[in-house]
Amino acid sequence: MVRNAAIIGRGHNQVVHGPDPTAHAEILAIRDACATLGRFDLAGCELFSTCEPCPMCYAAAWWARISTTHYGCTRHDAERFGFDDAAIYDDLEGRGPRQGGSSRAAVCAQVLLLEVDHLVAA
Repeated sequence: MVRNAAIIGRGHNQVVHGPDPTAHAEILAIRDACATLGRFDLAGCELFSTCEPCPMCYAAAWWARISTTHYGCTRHDAERFGFDDAAIYDDLEGRGPRQGGSSRAAVCAQVLLLEVDHLVAA
């Protein structure tokens, strides 16, 4: 993680070592940057990664308001080395075999819509 040309956060993959499935390099770098700055808002910061962030890391960068993400290879390049997250993208886009044929994203969207309706009615 970089802000104003200075490194404010670092991370490398710790998934197997953890063991922690969320310990991707991007997540750890974001956590380190947040600790350095003492806040969760990383607007104005840049994330540098070897590969295109997975959906989890992309969402974390989005929620942290990271301004720019730079990466060296795409998820399609990474497939050649055994990092295949196509099933995650399929599930998020409603093509996955989850929840009895409907995607988790669709189920979550329905729950959120019900919650919004409840809040608006209150």
